[in-house]
Amino acid sequence: MSKPGDKDWLPREEYLRRMPKKRISAGMVFLNSRNEVLLVKPSYKKVWVIPGGVVGQYESPRDGCIRETREEIGLRIEKPEFIGVVHAPRPTDNDDVMHFFFYGGTLPDDIKLDLQADELDSYQFVSVDEVPKLTVKQFGPRLTILLRAIQSKQAAYFQEEETEPGSVG
Repeated sequence: MSKPGDKDWLPREEYLRRMPKKRISAGMVFLNSRNEVLLVKPSYKKVWVIPGGVVGQYESPRDGCIRETREEIGLRIEKPEFIGVVHAPRPTDNDDVMHFFFYGGTLPDDIKLDLQADELDSYQFVSVDEVPKLTVKQFGPRLTILLRAIQSKQAAYFQEEETEPGSVG
């Protein structure tokens, strides 16, 4: 049996270079009193998304979500509730993504958010029925599952067959 240091073991740097890499994103779902979903409009995308983004190296998905939410809309949610994760392959990008989702709670209907000026153009609360018209096609089914997870207090895991390039939200 071989062991580290034997000639048939790869050097650690080579071993790590060969390991698969996955991107990780995290998003925060917020509702209002009418059970409408908060969406934000990034200046660099054609579609609306929920607050969130890419998780940094050595950053947990929860911490990344807390950071992104604070940066993007000015809300500091200390202990968001984990509600689900989705694995999303992107063959056109030659990689795959793990999207982590958290629930930030119910926001007041008259809330004024402090948008990150260089990334976001606007925000709105929309009915669940309107979400698929504004977001990437995958988000409608994701949202249905995530809302069920919020109601049942049981986190969800799901997989998608293929996703559109650049579809984090």
